[in-house]
Amino acid sequence: PDNPAIASIFSGVTNIMIQDDNGGFFVPSFSIDTIGDVDIVEGYKIDYWDSETINLSVPGLPTYSHTEITINGNNSMNYFPYLSQDPMDIDEAFEEIVDDILIVQSDMSGYYVPIYNINSIYTLLPGESYYFTSNISDPIKFRLPRPATPRQMSEETLEEKLAAMVSQNYHPIETGNSFPILIEGLEDISVGDEIVAYSNGITVGATRIANPNDPILVVVWKAIQDEYRILPGFTDGEELDLRLWDQDRQVEISLTGDMVSHPYGEIELLSGEMTLGSVVTPLQYRLCEAFPNPFNPTTNIAYELPENGMVNIVVYDMIGREVTQLVNSVEDAGYHSVIWDASKVASGTYLVNMHSGTSKQTQKIMLVK
Repeated sequence: PDNPAIASIFSGVTNIMIQDDNGGFFVPSFSIDTIGDVDIVEGYKIDYWDSETINLSVPGLPTYSHTEITINGNNSMNYFPYLSQDPMDIDEAFEEIVDDILIVQSDMSGYYVPIYNINSIYTLLPGESYYFTSNISDPIKFRLPRPATPRQMSEETLEEKLAAMVSQNYHPIETGNSFPILIEGLEDISVGDEIVAYSNGITVGATRIANPNDPILVVVWKAIQDEYRILPGFTDGEELDLRLWDQDRQVEISLTGDMVSHPYGEIELLSGEMTLGSVVTPLQYRLCEAFPNPFNPTTNIAYELPENGMVNIVVYDMIGREVTQLVNSVEDAGYHSVIWDASKVASGTYLVNMHSGTSKQTQKIMLVK
C-alpha cells in the first residue's frame, strides 16, 4: 500500500478487530494499535461484527508473488498470506514443503491435512490469508511456485465435492472459529450417513460422509462470548458427544474411542479411530429448527421423540387457519423429519405446531417466493 499504516487502510471502519501472528492487535474502537504498518509477508485475521459488508479501496502496487515468506515451526501460529494475483491449486502451491505441513485452514472452515489426504480448500485465492501450522521445529523459508497457474479444479467440480459433505439433517451455527476432528477406521457406514458433534445438547458440528473409505473430517465450531457477540459453540477443553446419523435406519448411534474423552480444541488437530456404539434415544420431545428458513418452496422439519406415541404436526397461517397437516400418526421413539412442499401456498410467515404426549411446541417459518 502507498500508506502501509493499518489505521490508514481501515480508516473509518469500526466494530473490527485485526490480529497478526506476532501478538499484534488493531482495535480502533478501543484505540489499540500494536500492529502499526502492515507487512506483505504477514497474514492477518479480521473479526468484523457489523451486518453490512465493507468494501475497501487501497491504493498501491501489486505484490510480487514470489516474495519469500517465513513460516515458524514448533506448531506455532502462522497466518500465511497468499500473494499471487491468480488462483492456484493448493497441492501445487505447497508441493515442495508438503511433508512439513501439519494443517492449513481457511476462514471458510476449509482444511488441508496432507498426511491424511484431507483437502476441502482445493484452491488458494488472491487476497486470502490461511492459518498454517507446520510439523517441524525449524522455520520454513518458502516461495510460491512461479509462475502461478490457474486452478486445476473447475468451479462445478469444487462445488460438488463441498456439497457432498454438507449435512442434510443438522445445521450448527458457524461462528467463524472452527476446530478439525479427523475420524479414522469407522466401519459399517455408508455414503449419506452423517457425523454430528454435540456440546451440552447443542449441535456444534456436522458433516455428511461422501466416501466411507476416507478419514472423515468433522468441523466443529467454537463459542464466541465477548462484549460484541454471544454465539453458541464449544469451549476449549470441553468433551464433545460424537454420534453417527444412520440415514437408512433414521437413528443416531453413539461413537466410542479415545477422542470421546479428549479435551477438544487444546491442540491443532484431533484425530483417532472410533467405533459404533449403541442407538441413542432422545431425552425429550423436540421440534427442531426448520431448514432452510426462509425457504422456497420446500423446507425440512426435523423432530425428536423420547418415546413411542401419537404425533401431530400442523402448519397454520398467522391468523390461526390450518394450512396443511404434515404428520398425524403413531411414531416410534427416535429422530424423524418431514418435508413441507409449499409450492401451492402464498409467500408469508407460517407457524409449525407439534403436539406429542404432553409436549406442544411451535416455531415460525417464512416462505419467500
